[in-house]
Amino acid sequence: MDAAPDATLLDFTGISRPQPKFQLVTSTDFQMRSDFEEFKVAYNRSYDGEEEENRRFQIFVENMKKAEQMEDDDRGTAEHGVTEFSDMTDEEFEQFYLNPLMMNDTSWMQEMAKVPVAEPIADCRIRRRIDWRSYGAVTSVKNQVLLCCSVSGADIAMFRLLVACLVATQLVPSWCSSPADLPEDEEDEAMFQMRSDFEEFKVAYKRSYDVEEEENRRFQIFVENMKKAQMFEKDDTGTAEHGITEFSDMTDEEFNQFYLNPVMMNDSSWMEEMAKIPMAEPLPECRITRQWDWRSKGAVTVVRNQRRCSASWAFACVANVESLWYLKTKRLTVLSEQELLDCDRYDRACKGGFPFSGFYGIVRLGGLMSQRRYPYKARKCTCRQVRQRRVAIVKTYRNITPYEQEMQRWVYRRGPIVVSMNGILLKTYRRGILRPSSFRCPSNNFNIVVCIVGYGYQRRMPFWIMKNSWGQRWGEGGYFRLYLGEKSCGVNRFPMTAVL
Repeated sequence: MDAAPDATLLDFTGISRPQPKFQLVTSTDFQMRSDFEEFKVAYNRSYDGEEEENRRFQIFVENMKKAEQMEDDDRGTAEHGVTEFSDMTDEEFEQFYLNPLMMNDTSWMQEMAKVPVAEPIADCRIRRRIDWRSYGAVTSVKNQVLLCCSVSGADIAMFRLLVACLVATQLVPSWCSSPADLPEDEEDEAMFQMRSDFEEFKVAYKRSYDVEEEENRRFQIFVENMKKAQMFEKDDTGTAEHGITEFSDMTDEEFNQFYLNPVMMNDSSWMEEMAKIPMAEPLPECRITRQWDWRSKGAVTVVRNQRRCSASWAFACVANVESLWYLKTKRLTVLSEQELLDCDRYDRACKGGFPFSGFYGIVRLGGLMSQRRYPYKARKCTCRQVRQRRVAIVKTYRNITPYEQEMQRWVYRRGPIVVSMNGILLKTYRRGILRPSSFRCPSNNFNIVVCIVGYGYQRRMPFWIMKNSWGQRWGEGGYFRLYLGEKSCGVNRFPMTAVL
């Protein structure tokens, strides 16, 4: 089935440069109209008549031009693009979301100058980063909606924050030490910062250790992981940021055992079995949109958390089936990974597995039950499948031609796909587009299975949108982005999909 029209913005027929393997050729009008239609769906926009819709489209186009210019001019890592304000004029935005009174009358600055100045805080060393959200001192973000009340809203938020800070001073130790306690050289200062970051990590991820010896050991592991994160970020040529994650006090061995795929890492014979799977017919060459995200089409379920269970193979296969089932039936159902862990005879449940045998298991089972009827336990249990309660049926599965152009066409026209790749950099990944060297992320080491749910283009970098299974707190809401066009981390080697 074709899930998307044959329109587009990426033309793979006139390629001249070797890296990446294809040239981006855009058709601005078509892309803008496509983005506008996606915007309308995402933000529930409808207009009174065709004339008003055309006017809003022109405003949208102008705002996207401004966004592109702002992103080009920015010297940080800011990303600009479609937001809920993208069909509003500057005047409308300023009237309802900024502060007209402050903008139109500068006399308030004189009044501000009359407010007494707080006593300066004594000189002290401060932490490199501090986030009061992680200490429970910040309330949830409110929405002022279409009311010009940003001043009062800000006043209330500031008052709440000040109260929270007063309470928090009873809970959080001071980081301003006396001069005698301050580190004396750069090495001491770096360790002081590491210890400070470690304390914040413990609070953010609710870590506690049985004895002081174990805490000191975990701190040393944390230090080593932060050194690796700094090295990964320095070497990356994309926009990826590495740093503290929930895995920051884990050794590589622990991380590999619980979150990567030990079976895949320790036995390469699966590649031969993978090669025996029939190849899907290549899709005819066509133009595709520069960006495509099945999440915005309602075709992707929420990111789940495999917890300490090396079951990425099962989560990726199930994610693929969920999206394809939606494209076939228009019903988005959360399916059961636990059923696959319990009833699949060929993989090793929480010790790892392979996507091709995961799909084979689903076919043999005749389909999958919903997660509601067969909830996730993060361990292998007795198979409790009830065939009469299957809600998604899979006929077979196929490999996809291992070229990123073909994979991109497939994602655009048929839906999300499953890929195996090297996930070594994901332990410290926080956000941004990963663009590692082949040395840093070899394409012949496979240790994780994920689901590609779309692709995009930002800061002149094409990227894949990858759904992981480590919970929504990790990465970009449970997702990560990987550079598209350089075979990064072996992403192109083993793409495959279920066939309904």
